[in-house]
Amino acid sequence: MKSLRKHQRVDNLANEVRNTGHEVGRYVYITILVILFIWIADTFFGDYLIFRAEGLVLKERHSAAVGYTADVKEVFVVEGGTIKKGDPVVRVSSVQILEQITNLSTKLAGLEAQQLELQSRHKIAKQLLPYAEKRARDMNKLRKTEEKAIKDGLASYRGLSELLEDEYNSLMQLQQLKSEDTTLEEQITGIKRIISSLQSTLDEVEANYGQGLIKAPEDSIIAKVSVNPGSVIRTGDTMVQMLSGASYILAYIQPGALYEIEEGKEVTIFYGVNDLEGVITEIYPVSAQLPAEFQHNFRPRDRSQIIRISITENSGIIPATYTKVRVVAAGKFWHWLEGFLN
Repeated sequence: MKSLRKHQRVDNLANEVRNTGHEVGRYVYITILVILFIWIADTFFGDYLIFRAEGLVLKERHSAAVGYTADVKEVFVVEGGTIKKGDPVVRVSSVQILEQITNLSTKLAGLEAQQLELQSRHKIAKQLLPYAEKRARDMNKLRKTEEKAIKDGLASYRGLSELLEDEYNSLMQLQQLKSEDTTLEEQITGIKRIISSLQSTLDEVEANYGQGLIKAPEDSIIAKVSVNPGSVIRTGDTMVQMLSGASYILAYIQPGALYEIEEGKEVTIFYGVNDLEGVITEIYPVSAQLPAEFQHNFRPRDRSQIIRISITENSGIIPATYTKVRVVAAGKFWHWLEGFLN
């Protein structure tokens, strides 16, 4: 019977070529596992091991607000516009302040009139005082002459009685004038202090009111306009938000990390595909709540320590205010690591 299959001799086996497809798959699988492990480790522990922070580009912020209730009459700025120091931002009108100015002016006018009256009386008392003193001296001389005449038998006591009464009246008028002179002088001094205090208050109210013109404290960019002509604002309501000065980064770092930060440390700031160089200028001793854009969904509201970073001059184009940026330690390795992890 003829065999249908030729059997391979045991002593003459052919070399088998193994399939390499399984080896490549294994390497790809291991690589994916390593990348996944790095990603998980970075997600949960990266902030404690690597210096990096999220931040915002900011400028110094000023608010146009008033300490009284007022009506908005004119708005001289628009959002995104620029304004010079001292230029008007908003013009308001406040019945409350106008009444206060009127009342202070009325009180001041009444006190000034009272001061003029007191000064007039004081002037008269000053002018009469020498005559009163002379009269008192003359009456004293007459009384002494009359007493000598009575002693010599040349006059009677009847005339002496009248002289004594006249001398008494002259002395009383002299003392009254002296007392009035002192009293008027004290009253004038007191009323001058009151007038000076009221005038200072009036000047301060008028200066703060400034005819209702709210002016820019610095050369600024208008970030937000919250009112329109006809709006009614209450005490402390912000009408316009202004940004001025050089841009800086306010960054939020994870407290309790294993790395150390210090003022003067150089950092790199990433935004989009661009980067800038910066320096940590201040480390605030406070842990603040992160802005909404830095919070993660389905997690409690995070709090992080705040650091301030100044942007190095001529380091590149500074992004617009409120741009979200990433901050890492300066150096090529950190550039590569930041790019790999993100």
